[in-house]
Parts: sequence; structure tokens; C-alpha cells
Amino acid sequence: MFCEVSGDYVIGISSSSTLNEDEGEGCSGSYQIDPNSLPFILRRVDRQWEVKCSADEFSLFPDQITSTALADGERPAGKVLAFLRSFQKQNEQKTKIASSRAKIVEQLNDVGWNRVSSCSEDLRSVSFMFTDCDQRQIWLEMKLSLDDFPASPPVCSGNFPGQFEFFWDGCTSLLSGVLDAFEELVESLKAFWDEMDEMDARFWVLHPKGDVSYAETQRRIGLDAKTSFLVVVDPSQPRAIPHMTLIGPEHEKSQFHQLLNANYDRWDETRSLCDNLELLFGTLPGPTNSQMTSVTGRLCLICQDDDSSAPLDTSCQHCDVGYHQQCLRNWLMRKCKQHSMRLGFLVGPCVHCGENTTVKLAAI
Repeated sequence: MFCEVSGDYVIGISSSSTLNEDEGEGCSGSYQIDPNSLPFILRRVDRQWEVKCSADEFSLFPDQITSTALADGERPAGKVLAFLRSFQKQNEQKTKIASSRAKIVEQLNDVGWNRVSSCSEDLRSVSFMFTDCDQRQIWLEMKLSLDDFPASPPVCSGNFPGQFEFFWDGCTSLLSGVLDAFEELVESLKAFWDEMDEMDARFWVLHPKGDVSYAETQRRIGLDAKTSFLVVVDPSQPRAIPHMTLIGPEHEKSQFHQLLNANYDRWDETRSLCDNLELLFGTLPGPTNSQMTSVTGRLCLICQDDDSSAPLDTSCQHCDVGYHQQCLRNWLMRKCKQHSMRLGFLVGPCVHCGENTTVKLAAI
């Protein structure tokens, strides 16, 4: 198990070794080293043992070994071998990580570093930016495993709707193939983004506003000063009938329910989403509609009831839109999956701006 080389000792430990403390006792003479094992070199300096593996620097043992040496017939082998097993395990992990990084770099060289938008220093995360024919910038982030790349597939995320599915067999698959598949996905989503952009340009969109993520699949569109509807679009079928929810006082929503029921069968998938929505509800208010001040001002944005006997008693801490506390509580509890409770408050996204707002929980 041990053999002396120029005053140092070379030890071979394989994953199948069954070593005990008796092995190594009286280490004078010749010993067979497992040819498939990982060799370590031991040396004693000032009555301490040091170890190194491959091109690593010598490292001191964590515990001082005060015996006179392996060759003196004493029995420090158990402590030595326990340390070397741990040392070997750490070294194997370092080797795996180094191998994975080398493979990642090799594949990124093939992809072309000009296509890489950013990457972490340890190469666990690599991002790419794609610009479609309408100058939309869509990014893709890949999380890579340094333990066993390419056996484990990249974990992908980005500013696109739904899940990005791609083939990965853990052997012959390449990052370049994933990027090719993503480019195809971006191209397939063009029709969806065109429909969403047209809604933003033509209608009175209450939420979301501003710099909207390309991953967003819904819009809340104003119908009049008291009523709106939430439309959720299927990215794979952007001209199919979307899921729609009317929002507002019941007596105000009834007329739009009637229009929806009467015109539902008129939906025509050869026409744009916006044209079909106006087939359902008639001409919809435009983006600069002056009624916005009514909805975002003195009316509760949820019930939109202008009953002066029920004044607004809470507001969003970000956009200052007003609500009835009970309306906001009911909305967050029943309609919003992202709500949480913290120290007597209900927390969830504002109906108007989407930022987290708070409202006191009802007294019990």
C-alpha cells in the first residue's frame, strides 16, 4: 500500500479500497499501489506530516502526528488514511468542477463569445440576448451544473412567457443546440407579442403599465369609468378566445356580460385579437381616455362604486390608487395567489401598478 520514493511515501487509495488501521504498520519494504488509484505523496517535516496530490502544493495535516514516522513501525495509518480519503474526495470534486468548466468554455467557444451577454465568474450562469425583427430584446439565462456538465441539462429562464423546452441527452447535446431552439421559440412568439403590442397601442390599459415584461400574458383593459376586464392570452394561440374576467360593480358589469354572451360566437381567429375584442364589447376606449381620472381617483379600483357613504379608507403605497379596505382584502384573499400575511397585514400586488401593497387584516 505504501512505497518510499526519495524519502517520501506514495500512497494509492481507490474507491474500492477497504483499509484499516493495521495497514501501513511497519512500512519498510515494498508495497503494491493500486494502478487505478489516486496517488498522494507524504512527507514528514519537523515531526508533522504533509500531503500533496498531483500538482497541488503540500498541505499540513489538520492534526499533528507526533509519532516517529510510518517506517518506524508505529501505527498512525488510521489517521493518515482517514485524512487522505477526505483529501481525495475534495480533490475529486475539484477535478469534476475543472472538467465541467473546461467543457463549458469549449462549448462557448463554439457558440461564439460575441453571443454571450454576460456570465458569472465561475461559469455557473451564462446569459444571452436576442433581438427579434421588431427590435424586442429577449434574454435567456442558463444555469449550468459544475458537478457533472454536460450530464445535467441547463436550467433556463428569461423574459418570455411559459416554459422553454428543449432536447438534452446529457451526452451529445450542445449549448449551441439550445440557443438554436431558443431562437425558434422567439420567432414563434412574434405573433403573440404583436397582439399584445397592439392592445397597448389601441386600448385603455390599466395594468400593467410602463416597461412591461415580454413574459406578461395579461392586460387589464378599461371599459368605462366603473368597469374593466382582465384578459389572459395564450402565447401559443394569441388569436384564440382568451380567458376574460369582468371587474366592477355587479349592476355595471351586467351590460357587458350581455354583450359578451350575445357576441361570443362572432369571434373570428382570422382577425386580430383587438378586432375581436371590439366585436364583443363594441368600440373600446383608447389609451388617452379621460375617464382614467375617475377610475384611479375617487373610485375604489376594485368595486368602482361611487357611493359617497363608503369613502376610500386605504391606498397603494406605491401608486396611491384608493380602495375600500374590505374590497382590497377580498381581492387579495380570493383572486390573488401571490398574497401573504405578515404581522397582522395582508400583502399582495396592487390591482393597478402590480407592486406589493398592504391592508390590515379584518378584526376577529
